[in-house]
Amino acid sequence: MKAQSPKDRIADFEHMAGQSLRRHQVMHAESWGWVCANPNSSAYHCRVIAMAPTLIVHGDVDLVAFDRCSGATDNIGVLSWIANASIDYAGEKASIGMGMHMKSYDAACALHEAYQRRRDTESTQERDLWTKVASMITKGALQQEVQQFVYDETHDPNLAAVGEVVSERVIWAWLICKRLYKLL
Repeated sequence: MKAQSPKDRIADFEHMAGQSLRRHQVMHAESWGWVCANPNSSAYHCRVIAMAPTLIVHGDVDLVAFDRCSGATDNIGVLSWIANASIDYAGEKASIGMGMHMKSYDAACALHEAYQRRRDTESTQERDLWTKVASMITKGALQQEVQQFVYDETHDPNLAAVGEVVSERVIWAWLICKRLYKLL
């Protein structure tokens, strides 16, 4: 398994979205928002619904609601809010809008984090911990095993969240908002 940083993971998604969404157009603009699709394909057909302070993306990428936009009072303002946000901020707003944790585990990102933490620590004990974590991940350990091991060793829930990144559906919804904002 190859380690991958969360930043590189987002860049990969941006590349895929660039390819998948490049022919998308605004098919309908309504008072509630927009229908966005490729007129020659049914892939990634979606609706973007703006109801300040909430923005909902629904369709082939599943449902994602971004909530608590402060300041925007019209549809374009709410869309701009997410389209111009960082993915981490958009992920936080999706967690609020969905009322649930909108992160998922990515083993390649967990491996990258373990390597980075091992490299950055001066403590032999911490270096040994992250070496064990990297070994577990490369041997195919499951998310729960890796995270439980880290928690048992550190009792730190933030460290135990190793490998947790913004979920794919949030990334796709965010990228659709970025594409739609460019089209408008």
